[in-house]
Amino acid sequence: MAVMMISYDLSKPGRNYEGLYAAIKSYRNWAHPVESVWLIETPNNAAQVRDHLAQYMDANDALVVLMAAREWATKGVTTDVVTWLQGRM
Repeated sequence: MAVMMISYDLSKPGRNYEGLYAAIKSYRNWAHPVESVWLIETPNNAAQVRDHLAQYMDANDALVVLMAAREWATKGVTTDVVTWLQGRM
């Protein structure tokens, strides 16, 4: 399975993120290292993840889905996130 990095910018003031968060958490394995970045483990490709999450966003919102590389580094994230990455990357 691949690890995908998801980053988004929801433009509408007062936007409720809960639908998007629930959609991201519907992937079995996920981590939330920083405010607008999530990591998921999935057999899907980036376009499939984008299409799934786009249902929970407005037309003027932005979304980036990238396959994470095997090389990574962190600073200031929780031990849980580092452990999550170590188990998958």
